[in-house]
Amino acid sequence: MSVEGGPKITTSGLVLSVDARHPASMSGAGCGGFEGHDEGLTDIIDTSRKAKFMGDARVWGDVNFWTAVGVTYPETSYGGVLAGRHGLTSGYNNTSSGKTFNSSRSLHVYVWDQRNASWVSHTYFNGLRYSGHCYDTYSSYGPNEMTLLLADHEVLKKKYPEGIWVIWGSHADDYRNTASREMFADLGAGSSATTMSGRCEYVLVGQPGLGEGNAYVWALHNVAGYPNQVAHANFRVPSQATRKKGIYGGDKAVDFDGTGDYLDFGSDILISPDNQGWTAEYWFRTEAASTLQHFNSADEDEFNANWLAIYNSKLAVWNRSPGYWRYGDTVIQSNRWYCAHFVCDSGGTNMRFYIDGVREGGTHVNNVWTASYSSLEVRYIGSYMYVSSMSRYFNGQISAASFYNRALSEAEIKRNFNKRRHRR
Repeated sequence: MSVEGGPKITTSGLVLSVDARHPASMSGAGCGGFEGHDEGLTDIIDTSRKAKFMGDARVWGDVNFWTAVGVTYPETSYGGVLAGRHGLTSGYNNTSSGKTFNSSRSLHVYVWDQRNASWVSHTYFNGLRYSGHCYDTYSSYGPNEMTLLLADHEVLKKKYPEGIWVIWGSHADDYRNTASREMFADLGAGSSATTMSGRCEYVLVGQPGLGEGNAYVWALHNVAGYPNQVAHANFRVPSQATRKKGIYGGDKAVDFDGTGDYLDFGSDILISPDNQGWTAEYWFRTEAASTLQHFNSADEDEFNANWLAIYNSKLAVWNRSPGYWRYGDTVIQSNRWYCAHFVCDSGGTNMRFYIDGVREGGTHVNNVWTASYSSLEVRYIGSYMYVSSMSRYFNGQISAASFYNRALSEAEIKRNFNKRRHRR
């Protein structure tokens, strides 16, 4: 099995693996920052598990972020900070600076041309307003405007088969027919799109052929306090030209700002019990190597692996009892990519550190670790949890994290590094 969609890595004993470059792992929006989102990294081994974006954690790479908002009429009366923000604005969760594309009444369509990394020309759109991008589907205008939209949809999906569609409803979008509902479903909208009625505010980011429920974003009336008036979502598109079908072409890593960003699986996941051995593999790039920052932690705090960290610019692990840090010997540089392996050997008293497939020296060598603290559980990536308080946030990017329920050999570690070294 190939975990990252490329060359095969070691999979024996692999319990948990998330990978920002793998479309099966990275979620469609590539970011959170909006209410009701379930965005994050899905475990490739058990797809029922997802590490949700917390704070402003989001994809990092060759991407452009956008903020989409739909608000019912009068648009300045609903949504709090989103009031009057109806439209499409460049930037992640941008609710303050000028809108890139304003909106009017009622349904708005833009298509991102991945082949040229730009928005498709307005000449392909024939709506009533905003150079054809706004289709007035309100009241008696609805039937004719919807006919125009459906015709434009057919032309555009043939001309730009890799195009990413962004549609939002605002002001008074209240006309739908069977064909328009089928179009929404084909673009990936959720099942609520087939039953919504009356004036609706929503954001849809999808592509032709995704099928119902598979949109990159589908947000319908998702802002608390405004149950029928506001929709809001953030998303990214590749910033470099590509002919890839999906939205994932620019994704390289997850970005953590060092002040409140992390990933959360929702509950502790047992990787390996005491004395069995385990391996944790990270592909990372820190922007502040001298700062104490954790790779992972869990609510359960009774094991050494809750302290896999960078400290004093070196790989470090805390020996929980009697209580001291032990280090590798490589001086980690800021803004450089590394592959780190932390290995606990069977029996629980010996650990090995590796950087880029090479075994580390340092104070951890020949240290006798406490076997009763040798299990590994994971809930959080990019932060440290202690007594319900979060701290020691990772500052930089993590591209992939994998956890094994056994100690990998040095040959397996070298193999994993060599198979994925193109990430650097």
